[in-house]
Amino acid sequence: MRLHDSLGSSFIDVDSTPSRRYYLSEQLAIADLREIRLREMTFAPLPDREAKAIRGGVAAPERVPPENLSPAPPIPSPVPVRPSSDSHWSPTLQNVLDQPSSNLPWHLAAAGVLFFCVFGSWAWFGQIQEVSSASGKLIPKGEIYKVQPTAQAEVSRVLVREGDRVKAGQILAELDHRLEINEIQGLQESIQADQLQLIQTKGLMAQAQLEIQTRQAISAAQMQSQVAAIAEVQTDAGTYRQLLTDLQAEMTAYQARLDRLQPLVDEGAIAQDHLFEVEQTLRQRQQTVTQNQGHLQKVSASAAQLQAELAQTEAEGQQSQLEAQQKLQELNIQVSQLQAKIAATENALKAAKTKLKYTFIQAPVNGIITDLNVHNIGEVTKPGETFAEIMPNGASLVLSAFFTESGSRFC
Repeated sequence: MRLHDSLGSSFIDVDSTPSRRYYLSEQLAIADLREIRLREMTFAPLPDREAKAIRGGVAAPERVPPENLSPAPPIPSPVPVRPSSDSHWSPTLQNVLDQPSSNLPWHLAAAGVLFFCVFGSWAWFGQIQEVSSASGKLIPKGEIYKVQPTAQAEVSRVLVREGDRVKAGQILAELDHRLEINEIQGLQESIQADQLQLIQTKGLMAQAQLEIQTRQAISAAQMQSQVAAIAEVQTDAGTYRQLLTDLQAEMTAYQARLDRLQPLVDEGAIAQDHLFEVEQTLRQRQQTVTQNQGHLQKVSASAAQLQAELAQTEAEGQQSQLEAQQKLQELNIQVSQLQAKIAATENALKAAKTKLKYTFIQAPVNGIITDLNVHNIGEVTKPGETFAEIMPNGASLVLSAFFTESGSRFC
């Protein structure tokens, strides 16, 4: 910006620095004072010859031949100047301006020296700032966090905008997760059904174990009863054998007695009746032996039958035990299969929940979103593509801009 002084003789450049503005204000005030004093002062008229000799504001007397010289007219004394009624200054200041002090030049010189000292100090120690106008972008200095989705899906909700401040774990956007929800529901229903079947199978296992124990107890009781019966029959058989042995001994004794008595009877030494009694006793003992032999055979047959029944009972118990063990083993295999199926389904459920979690794009750190590449619902994200960039809290910013020479200036 350029201003001209009150006399219109020069132009003054105006800058924006405080010292320059102070200097310009001082120069303008001096120019105004000079104009006011020139207006109030009166001058004696100059001769026409000298007036014509004025060029460029400087009076230069013209050379006049000596013969034409004449004594100069007397110069009238200046008329005292009275302060005009329309002065812009107070009477005290006006008197100072009209009749300056004799120390004023020294004061002005000291002020000039002081000004040049201050100006020189500023020029030596001061700094010049270059101000430029350009369009640019503030970028973080250092590492920024890029948020990248791990699944390809449509964007169903965008919850943030560029410049928003976010916290770690905050959801930035939601992807379409209807398939993941249906998969999770199906897996949960499958787990519930398998768990119910597992409970039922374990109940069958407990029932089978109880049945095995019951059959074992029954078989043991039957075998114990049969063993007792066999022992009793064997005792009876032993009794009959002992009795038969005794009877056989008696019969042998009676037969020997009969053999001794027969010659005596033939000789008439003893009566025939006595021999008849011995024969009768021998026949009775023979009948008893025959009966006991029959009883012994029955007891032996009963013992053999009981032994066979015991063997059959033992075989049936072993077969029943084997069948029960096989059934229990099958149930145990079913339980293991159900447990493995439930574990696999739970792993699949965890994977589905992880996939569902990935449909919610979250902020990894606390910071500010500096760039957001998805703004509209329905856009498709791809794995590896940058969804947003987050500048962590506390990171420094750097201005990235393109400057031109025309946009630069000093201040």
